[in-house]
Amino acid sequence: MSLALYRQSTLGNSLEEVLLGLQKDKKISEQMVKKSMEIFDKCICEEISKIHKSKATIKAKITSFRYCDNIWIFYGKDVKIKTEKEGEINSNKLKIITCDKKMKEQLNQEKKII
Repeated sequence: MSLALYRQSTLGNSLEEVLLGLQKDKKISEQMVKKSMEIFDKCICEEISKIHKSKATIKAKITSFRYCDNIWIFYGKDVKIKTEKEGEINSNKLKIITCDKKMKEQLNQEKKII
């Protein structure tokens, strides 16, 4: 199972860059870099699931979608998003990345092991 959804975010890229710099300076091992990124993956997924509680309605023309390792990725165009707080938001493009329930269950099982 891959939880590495947010490694390509600004935060994920920055963390990886710092860790690789420390590894290059021989201050931490390659194993420590890998373990740190794994912990980041699990923690960011947990925290994001806690903070986003507002509802939204999304209307778009889905141009393509993918499903792999319990992760759905949807691409759309001509997007209209209605939220409780911001009202209506329009966009030309949309990319939604979402995990299916199986991934959340697996994450909860892994937390019990640690």
